[in-house]
Amino acid sequence: TTGIDNAFAALVPVLESIGAAAVEGLITDAINSGELLILAEIQRVDDVENDSCVDLELHRGEGLPLMGTDGNIQMDQTFLVDPSRPSTFAEGGQIAHRTFEIQDITISLPVQILDEFIELDLEGASLQLRWLDNGEAVGRLAGGVSVSSLAGQIGAISDIGSLQDAVPALLEGAADLWPDENGSCTHLSVGMDVTARPAFLLYPE
Repeated sequence: TTGIDNAFAALVPVLESIGAAAVEGLITDAINSGELLILAEIQRVDDVENDSCVDLELHRGEGLPLMGTDGNIQMDQTFLVDPSRPSTFAEGGQIAHRTFEIQDITISLPVQILDEFIELDLEGASLQLRWLDNGEAVGRLAGGVSVSSLAGQIGAISDIGSLQDAVPALLEGAADLWPDENGSCTHLSVGMDVTARPAFLLYPE
């Protein structure tokens, strides 16, 4: 994955200042090391060019990926589905002109701050992937992160000093999605570019 933007992008320098150095790099490194393997299984596909009714199941994977000389994960590897992490299933996806798209899914991305991990839970997310001739897919993942959830997780970290009290206000000021009954936005928009490579899934017995 490369690139984080929208409202969350304005907070990246703040997160980096409290120990989440290079948020984008941390996510990429976690994927390449096998700590954050997200396996996207597109189901009920009758036609990879155009199909109006397909499903998506997202799994967390186990295993150390083999890396190519270009620094990217090699294609067509086999990964074990992690039985300790729940999978996410969503219906109502579609493929049009070799581009897969699905709306309203939830996906969690862990980010390390100092010695703690926080979960970026993308709610109401959309995923779009376009298959290329070489077998990989490129696209976009976008959704919203709850301000209250993120503020609570960051606030529970004891080593961030004076920013512990400032973070909730910073998050509330940056929120730009889904206003409540008082008109205050409750979520931060997050969007990122995604590159996916074909792989085989192995389910535990």
